[in-house]
Amino acid sequence: MTNITIKYYNVFISKNDQLTNIDFGDYLDHVRSIPSNERQQEDIILKLMKHPDEMSYGSDRAFTIANYRVRKPKQGEKKTEEYLEINFDVFEQTNCFYQHTERLFICEYNYYGAKIKDIKNYLEKFLPKVENEGDDKWNIKFIELTPEHTIQDITRARDIGNLEIKLDLTSTQVDFFRSNLRDRQNFVDNLNEEDILEEQVYDYIDTTFTEMLRTRNLFGGGVRDILFSKGKNWRNNPFNLEAVKALLCYIDVDSELFMNIKVSYTSEDGIKYNNIDLKHSKVLSKPIVVNGDSWEIITSDIERYFYELSNRTGAGNARNHHIQHHIRVNDYPFIRPLVTIS
Repeated sequence: MTNITIKYYNVFISKNDQLTNIDFGDYLDHVRSIPSNERQQEDIILKLMKHPDEMSYGSDRAFTIANYRVRKPKQGEKKTEEYLEINFDVFEQTNCFYQHTERLFICEYNYYGAKIKDIKNYLEKFLPKVENEGDDKWNIKFIELTPEHTIQDITRARDIGNLEIKLDLTSTQVDFFRSNLRDRQNFVDNLNEEDILEEQVYDYIDTTFTEMLRTRNLFGGGVRDILFSKGKNWRNNPFNLEAVKALLCYIDVDSELFMNIKVSYTSEDGIKYNNIDLKHSKVLSKPIVVNGDSWEIITSDIERYFYELSNRTGAGNARNHHIQHHIRVNDYPFIRPLVTIS
């Protein structure tokens, strides 16, 4: 058994920025029917898909998005010096489930796989392009469901128990984060700290990251942990809450620099929460247990979690979004395949 995190979105196809009634499942069928040499765009492809007759609950879809790795790992036997090239292309999979009646898109979070912005950009490539003035603009809109915990919640917290930040120093976004740090103060205005404290927090992050990059070149390894904890004598070692909150306000949780950002805190209502991962603080996320690592098993377990174990988390949210274009099937901006491709 394996623990994974799944993220929740409502999904619509839009025309000129207005939501349509077009079913996303029909569009997935269209994309899947395209020959694989045309279906792959750069390093991403919708690789495999289950159709409604393969699903347990009707007209849903389950599929995997393959994100091919440019820099391939090596292979070899453990406890030997064997070092072999991998002959085949290597990809990371992001497994996805689409629930049709709720227009609900649930996808596995894979740090190394395709993210939601990658999936959106990929799938939009098969919609009609705007080539002339006056052409309709077609897009796919993934609308995030409201998360249970946000960075705003932390900025209002009564207390913070501990904070752990795991950094991927091999990320290409390391320098990007540092050079744009001052532009990422989304919630600083909600805090009460003085300018000098804000500057001290900035200097700490700048100095710490620079040193971590230097020690990576010295010691090797690509992952570093930053842990803030009160320790056993916690009553005599309180945090400076304003400083810790300011630190969190600088963090771009979407950056691939951060593998996870876990915090334990007491809310302004006095409720204690442990090990909340702010990496998933922009969209509703749930940890679930799956019974294997194949895409078939993972998507089946996501489907089962939705229908049987979670009281249908995310149901009803699509009603908050108004359909503005009702389009007949014959007027879809794509061709629905007459024969399902297996």
